[in-house]
Amino acid sequence: MKKTNGKREVILEAAFSVVAAKGYYETRVDDIARKAGVAKGTVYLHFKDKPDIYMGVVDWLMQKALDVVAEIDSRPISPRDKLSAVFSAWSEGVFYKPGVAALMSMEAASIPHKAIPRFRHVIAHRIRQLIEAVARVIRPGIESGQFRRLDPFVSSLAFLQAFRAGVFVAQRELGMKAQHQAPLDIYFSGVLARESTPGNRSKL
Repeated sequence: MKKTNGKREVILEAAFSVVAAKGYYETRVDDIARKAGVAKGTVYLHFKDKPDIYMGVVDWLMQKALDVVAEIDSRPISPRDKLSAVFSAWSEGVFYKPGVAALMSMEAASIPHKAIPRFRHVIAHRIRQLIEAVARVIRPGIESGQFRRLDPFVSSLAFLQAFRAGVFVAQRELGMKAQHQAPLDIYFSGVLARESTPGNRSKL
């Protein structure tokens, strides 16, 4: 069993590398098999078709993201430092390889329309897990007064969107000197100046 799981991991790593570089539409199963150093038939022992490979890759990435959150949440540091560490770890890991932003979008990946419901069914559970994992990091910060008393799940979703914005900044040629950490700073501090006038200050 360990050997089988190890082979599947090799195929997933190869598929991620190929799909992120070439895009889903241009990727062939032969390309993945060649990159993984296995026969094409071996790929089909683990995945029934190309959409299944794609979903396996995204699920694999989400699990890695969850593992990062779990490890950092166990550290004896503040909730804010935990979120910063998660953001940095994700940034330095697989999520910042070329093409990953498109790979994480089923529309951008151009997977067959008939496979989209299957994708949503498989990935929705992982997304919920990720939102819940980050919310568990945020909740103690709310209870201790480090964070505002907002819904931890909404705050978690906002954090994930901040990271997604960081990916966009890092991977797109925007014609601006933006840094991928800027969305994290905006997440923590917002966009309002601290010394805004009473008439312009929002009631947060």
